[in-house]
Amino acid sequence: MRRAGMIRWGSVRLPRRPCFATPGWIQRVPALSMSTCPSSPNRMEPPARPKRKATSLKHVCDLANDPKTPHDILWSAYQAFEASSPPTSTNTSRTYRRPSLINITARCAVHGGRRAGRLIYILSRLPPDTILRPREWSLILRILSLDAPWASFSQAWDLMLQQTPGPITSVPLMYTRIIALGRAGRPRQAQRDFDVFFSSQPHLYRGPAIIDALIQAWTMKGHFEKARDILGKLKASTTHTIYALSYIRLLEAHVLVGEMEEAERYIWSWLRPMGLSNNKRVWNILLKGYLACIPSPSRSLERHQDGERVIQRILTRMHKEGVVPNDHIYTTILGFRLTYSGGIEEELGKLQMEMAENGHLHLHPHTYAVAMGAAIRQQNWEQAHKYFNLACKASKRMESDGLKDAGRKERNRRRRFDQGNRLAMLNHLISGYSKAGEWDKAEEIRRRMREDYDDLAEDAITWEALGCGRDEPGVLLDRLIQEGLPPLARTIETEVARGVHAYVKEKGTADRIEEARKVGEYYGLPLGPRGHGWILDALSRQGKGKEADEVYLRALEEGQRPTRFMLRSLLLAHSHGREDEGIRRLWQIVGLMRRYDLGPMWWDWMVIAVAYARRGDVFGTNRAMEAYEEGINSQGSKTLGKEGLLRWRKVAAVVKIMALAEAKDAEGAERYLRGEEGSKAGIEKDPMAWSTVLWSWTHRSSWADVWRVRRDMEVLGVRMLGYTLHARVLERIFDVRRLDKEDGLRKDNEEVLGGIRRGMAEAQKGLSSVSPEERGKTGRKIMDGLVRLGWRQRLSGQEILEVIEKTPNPILSPSVHEWGILMERVGHDEDWEGVMRGWVRIKDQVNEPQGEEVEGWKEGKVRIMSWTLIALVRLGREEEAARMWSQVRREAPWLLHGVEGTIRDVEEMTMVMAEENGYD
Repeated sequence: MRRAGMIRWGSVRLPRRPCFATPGWIQRVPALSMSTCPSSPNRMEPPARPKRKATSLKHVCDLANDPKTPHDILWSAYQAFEASSPPTSTNTSRTYRRPSLINITARCAVHGGRRAGRLIYILSRLPPDTILRPREWSLILRILSLDAPWASFSQAWDLMLQQTPGPITSVPLMYTRIIALGRAGRPRQAQRDFDVFFSSQPHLYRGPAIIDALIQAWTMKGHFEKARDILGKLKASTTHTIYALSYIRLLEAHVLVGEMEEAERYIWSWLRPMGLSNNKRVWNILLKGYLACIPSPSRSLERHQDGERVIQRILTRMHKEGVVPNDHIYTTILGFRLTYSGGIEEELGKLQMEMAENGHLHLHPHTYAVAMGAAIRQQNWEQAHKYFNLACKASKRMESDGLKDAGRKERNRRRRFDQGNRLAMLNHLISGYSKAGEWDKAEEIRRRMREDYDDLAEDAITWEALGCGRDEPGVLLDRLIQEGLPPLARTIETEVARGVHAYVKEKGTADRIEEARKVGEYYGLPLGPRGHGWILDALSRQGKGKEADEVYLRALEEGQRPTRFMLRSLLLAHSHGREDEGIRRLWQIVGLMRRYDLGPMWWDWMVIAVAYARRGDVFGTNRAMEAYEEGINSQGSKTLGKEGLLRWRKVAAVVKIMALAEAKDAEGAERYLRGEEGSKAGIEKDPMAWSTVLWSWTHRSSWADVWRVRRDMEVLGVRMLGYTLHARVLERIFDVRRLDKEDGLRKDNEEVLGGIRRGMAEAQKGLSSVSPEERGKTGRKIMDGLVRLGWRQRLSGQEILEVIEKTPNPILSPSVHEWGILMERVGHDEDWEGVMRGWVRIKDQVNEPQGEEVEGWKEGKVRIMSWTLIALVRLGREEEAARMWSQVRREAPWLLHGVEGTIRDVEEMTMVMAEENGYD
């Protein structure tokens, strides 16, 4: 049961009101809110803690540097230290101020989200009237900008503004805000804040770091022209210094979207005059880009050969420029080669020989990480563990070499970097085991992480890689809260997607979506474009265009810019209908894609073509197909390869046949299939194309052509598709209205029954190869067709029952649902003995306890029980009827209401008879 004042989401119950007196933004941040809430049903009681005692500052720092230290233990240790030491101490030279726990945590060697989670926990435990120093706010915001969701940073920023009188004058603070906005995908807001900040204070220096943050914000969302304009204006000014990394970011952005010609021009016109053409990172980015843009099919020998030629060409160019390849370039080369080669040891040996020629004696940890990834893909777990251990040794060697003369700040930075690398490799290993279904081994690695690696602890990605919450939405979020980790934005959106897909099939879809949105807002992570895209994707699978429009409009009201995923899902949601309004909406969505520069791509035109084909609009289908052909030749050739292009051309040909079939042009559909266009597309033996032609002839009720096409399919060895087309073919065969249209006369029962038997014998040949599930669905269609045929032909239920018993067809073993339909037919014929005969045969199957899981079982049981009660009363067997009515009342309310409704429809009062006979 739902508790009062709680929101239910999977296994997580969220309190509607805050449980402790802290600032409002803290209560919504994904911290330990639930574990500190006394009423939380998911609270895990912590083990017994040692009593507080006075501790030294060194002990507090040691706890802070240990990622396994629970937040409450660190808080208690600092409180003990604070109580045992004065706030300031004076010696002969200067006065020392006691460091705050925020300063200690910010400078600790803990990596990633766990450090941000600690800061959020500390802020939640501070008294509401605590005023933090500007330096502390700078540390907090810098860490939250890198490791926490945007909502957490935004709320911390607002609280900082409340405590800081006057305008912000700190360039580092503005730098952290622009970094956070860039990570959140809000470049326009970052540019606006940047302009307002420096226009109101023109005397402030625009350092290279804040300019780089602004460039990063624009390039992350693909706005290359805007980033280039900013760099061009600043480069022309002599008062600004620009990092080389800012120019390289723009190059990397061009390469990521496959604009290699633009990247080459950028190198020659921008980077070479600045002396950056010798930068090894530039050559590594260029190599990755050319390898990703190889047009050959994925994992083919041709692609491998093309890739080797690209590698040799880039290495030759580097040699001419006097650039020696570094470890990262060799890692890129190894990653490409291992995609096509199964021999990891051989490729590593070959690479080491090439590296030795250029003076590289040791492999980089990232190189071992790539080898470990290849071993995981091959599910060679022994090799994966071997390369992980080698990567850890290489990382330790690099750390010891780089920290000989480093200070404390540099040491902590390098340690955090090393922790991040090793934790990422462990997460990759855990994810590999999870994807392979080895859940126990993945959990064992997580447990060993705490035992074997003193400086590592799980982060949000670890729990996600472990598959936590794979069975039920909300479990992963619950676990992260218990661990004190702020959930990642992608974690929230993944959980929302899982919840929507789990609940969208139920009633009250709008309520479930609203509940998903509340969960995200509670954790300080309102749904972004990706989350809304998942909701639209779930609705598109159900063909719910109206609900999809509501979700899309709500995203726009929240100021979110549509993404290609959102608009494509919206297009799919409206493609299922056959009304003119749905087609008009499709063209409106195409206009939105053009407005936001998001397409349409070639697959979008395919969706529109299929929508026209379903309506039988041949002209509209051809119109969309022209745009599709143009798009796939220009866009798809870069990514699909020859095999992909051939496969999609087959799909296009089948869609054209579908349009002709829906337009009832069976001759045109068959002519297209057997003609030159069909042979060019390679669909001479395509099952979907032949089945569509077969179905088009059933529209015409031309059974001679149906059998002719089926014989040709048998000769060619083309298999028939499953449930949908079989059911439609059989439904057309059994639909007597087609017979009426042919000659206007009602057929003799014997003639009709003979045709039914021949049709089912013919269907048995095609249905012998389909799955039992499809066979059962087809059987339900046949039963429904038989009953409707009985109504039309005035066949008795007994005659239909004889057809079922005498036809040696495996699909006609009626379930409870079909027996219910049949007994209803027999009951309307007032054949009460036939009803009782059916009851004797089906009563054991009706009372099976696992029956409720079978589709149509409840409806079938209602029909069977209702008509059996009526038959007992009509046959004068009131006592048996009364006993059965008592059984109905005991079993379930849904059965009672269903039976009452059915009996009222035929104006029977069996329940009154039962009560009068004393069997209640």
